[in-house]
Amino acid sequence: MEPVIIFQNDQFLAINKPAGYAVELPAKEPTIQDWLQRQKLFDSSQWPAGERPGVVHRLDVDTSGVLIWAKTPPAQEVLKHFWQARQVDKTYLGIVAGEIGESGSIELAIRRDNKQDKQVVAWLNEPKSRPAITQFRRLATASIGKQTVSLLEAKPITGRTHQIRVHMQSQNTPIIGDRRYGNKASKELAQQIGLKRHWLHAFRLCLPEPKQCFIAPLPAELTQTLEKCGLDMADIPEDLRI
Repeated sequence: MEPVIIFQNDQFLAINKPAGYAVELPAKEPTIQDWLQRQKLFDSSQWPAGERPGVVHRLDVDTSGVLIWAKTPPAQEVLKHFWQARQVDKTYLGIVAGEIGESGSIELAIRRDNKQDKQVVAWLNEPKSRPAITQFRRLATASIGKQTVSLLEAKPITGRTHQIRVHMQSQNTPIIGDRRYGNKASKELAQQIGLKRHWLHAFRLCLPEPKQCFIAPLPAELTQTLEKCGLDMADIPEDLRI
């Protein structure tokens, strides 16, 4: 599956990124940057050597959904300011193993653990730990055999690497299919429903000034496994689709 352009103007592109694509070079996977240049939608030569052309924010390789990409260096600076000022409204959909609370805010710092090659929850005063906040709302629950699963809306207020995945793990409700942060139950559930990636999708993103919202429809592999979990698109409220 290839990326799809949701919207573009002379400043930026909104892209529906499929799982399996990295955002930028260098990467062992195909990258959004290479794809855009092949499609002649982006010219990295506008950026000085050593800069990160076009990159505003990132999605994990196996996370699909809305990705914003700057077309020019000035546009990149404006867009990056929105992220730094926490003015971007980001909504993810995920399915976790277990029954998570009805709603809440997870405020747990995150740091890099180089020995394990992953992010971990940390005390805020630990070296290199950074504050992280994820708000969530449970949309529906269902059962697969004896195991409960929850469909949730997750809104990362901060933007730490793997933030939603780490925070869901901290609640003992990891994203199903998450090979790095999952537990036995979440991995077995993924095998049972034929899911080959983690079930996490950047569904909606809203930019300020002027307010523009972009929605990335769920890819086929997620809609199919949604149904296998006993859930469906009707469990996604209309207020998320605007």
